[in-house]
Amino acid sequence: RGKELDIPETVQGHVVTRAAPFAFSRQRQITAVSIPNTVDSIGQEAFYICPSLQQLKLPTRLKIIGKNAFNYCRALKSVIVPTGTIHIDRHAFYDCTALKTISIPDTVGFMGEKVFGADGDAKVECTIVCRQDPYVEHYTKENGISAPLCEDGTALAHEAMHKGYKDYAKLAPQIMQCQFCFLGMLKTAAETNRRSARS
Repeated sequence: RGKELDIPETVQGHVVTRAAPFAFSRQRQITAVSIPNTVDSIGQEAFYICPSLQQLKLPTRLKIIGKNAFNYCRALKSVIVPTGTIHIDRHAFYDCTALKTISIPDTVGFMGEKVFGADGDAKVECTIVCRQDPYVEHYTKENGISAPLCEDGTALAHEAMHKGYKDYAKLAPQIMQCQFCFLGMLKTAAETNRRSARS
């Protein structure tokens, strides 16, 4: 049977400030995790091979996501990395084959090798939602990852924007069904046309 894990803010009078390495590794029954806002780091392989994990609430004070922290969490569909996070290490979300959207803030200044992706023939079709011109934009380009660049910056709002706007993607598939980016593209084109008309 599935298990929801709600990590407490304190244990025996001590404030919980990190998810220790390997803390919940290979806990195959966990379906949901809520990490308290007292936590600022998630250790290496803290939730490694939790194949039933579908829902994840990350803490608002989070700074560091360690190596392989959520590697092989193959039921995880959406992640919002909170503003203030600065470091996402190697394979943090690798082989999360069900992952559809992940929101990454512009406070992130380091992302390790193959944060996303999968082994063998498995495919990860994940939309990365981020603001324009942050570190993550350069990371996606350097690693050959297609990603819409949305000023909104949250996966949930991004998903909401997509509803009812699939025709836009047919007109401009390169913007990956992102209504905001499509409208931004039209605005830029209109401004360019106006400048050309004045000259």
